[in-house]
Amino acid sequence: MKEITAEHYNLAIYEYEQGMSLEELRVVIKHYEDLEQFEVCQGVHLAVEVIRFNILFELALEQKIKTKKLKWKSTKK
Repeated sequence: MKEITAEHYNLAIYEYEQGMSLEELRVVIKHYEDLEQFEVCQGVHLAVEVIRFNILFELALEQKIKTKKLKWKSTKK
């Protein structure tokens, strides 16, 4: 990964942790696309994808924990 891409990846992760939304990060991507700074876009885009993956992974873990706690009652006598 090029240095500028890595820098903007780390910056996007930091900004998200400080409260920036995924939608705001997508606006940043669009801004840099318009400026044709594609290596910057790549870093921010990668950060968005990693964040989305982590969110989905956490949701899947929560769902798995919830389903383990369910106790099914048999309808058979």
